[in-house]
Amino acid sequence: EWKFWKPVASTIAGEELDKRHLLLRCLRRVLEMPVAGAAVVRNNRAIGDYLEPVSSLFSEIEKRLKIQFTDIQLQELIYFSCFILQRIAGGKYLQALPGYYADIAAGRDYAVIHSIASKTDIDRPQEIIFLTALIRSANIQLLADKYFHLDASLLESVASVVDNFEKISCVTLKEKSALIETIYQHWKPAWYRIRYHLPGTSHIHELVAQEFGHLHEMVRRSTGPFAEQLGCAIPEEEVAFLTVLLGGWLTREGVLHEVSLQKVALVVCENGATIATWLLLTLQALLPELRFTGAISRREF
Repeated sequence: EWKFWKPVASTIAGEELDKRHLLLRCLRRVLEMPVAGAAVVRNNRAIGDYLEPVSSLFSEIEKRLKIQFTDIQLQELIYFSCFILQRIAGGKYLQALPGYYADIAAGRDYAVIHSIASKTDIDRPQEIIFLTALIRSANIQLLADKYFHLDASLLESVASVVDNFEKISCVTLKEKSALIETIYQHWKPAWYRIRYHLPGTSHIHELVAQEFGHLHEMVRRSTGPFAEQLGCAIPEEEVAFLTVLLGGWLTREGVLHEVSLQKVALVVCENGATIATWLLLTLQALLPELRFTGAISRREF
């Protein structure tokens, strides 16, 4: 809730966690504007006071967790943490966190982050839990120790989504295991963003839906395993990013045009190969706008 008293000042009423979510959204929008972002960073006292120790903090986190954040993500984490430290210095702490944060303290990454962050003013359990949630949801460029960060259930859900996409699009993907690994690296932080109700990082969903509507719809229909695991619908911005990933992969394999612009059909017939072939040939003649990929039995389907 935003309250404004002219001509004195304005204030935002609400829980500290909600205020931090708002702060993160605002910072993200500012950093998307190079000139404005540079001006804010250059003239902001919080960033000036805390920039060096916070930069060292995240350098140590990257080293200990054997990860490397993307450049933009690292910049955002550092600046946002500077603002958090300013709020902590003003007595604005996180109190009780929602129940969906409960599992964080049992994680190996939490133990590592706790040992590093507790040397700073981010030393309360709730603050370290929140910092761990931010790091889990951050985009990673390099993962040196895949097994330390491997989540078998997430990897299995990614494989199921790729299988669904193959069935819906009627396309057999090459180097499928490499695609699954690529999607997993993106989906893991996205999964945590959704789970912890953190702001998304992408604003491209309207453009993607407009330019690649057919592909986008197929990707959305494929994401059932993700929604089932999370217990909620997948936000459009995350579906859009998955569409971009799959679109890039299909482009590399030379089949994006077929999937994006031409509807695909498959004949499923219970009455044997002869009838199935006759149906396939007949439908190809009647419906030239469709690309028929073959005919299979109901059991095979």
